[in-house]
Amino acid sequence: MIEDIEMNDFISHRDTRLEFGKGITVFVGHNGSGKSSVIDAITYALFGEHTRKANRNLVRRGGLGQALVRMRFTINSKEFQATRSLAPSGSAAFSQLEL
Repeated sequence: MIEDIEMNDFISHRDTRLEFGKGITVFVGHNGSGKSSVIDAITYALFGEHTRKANRNLVRRGGLGQALVRMRFTINSKEFQATRSLAPSGSAAFSQLEL
């Protein structure tokens, strides 16, 4: 289960932290409000994959530099944290999975 996700200068999210409770989560909002960006953050944190054409499209325009995604999740009562960051050019700056 995903516990929470933090996005800094990731696509449209300047500084966003979402906490997830038990059950189903539904994202609702206007076009361009960042719903798909949350899904991209989850898949990028876990697998380094996303729906954008290039990694540089993951770094928020006008941001302070690198993009960061940090996600905490639980599998079989063990808590993990996946962290990935990108340089402004889109190159991977940091990637870590912690137990």
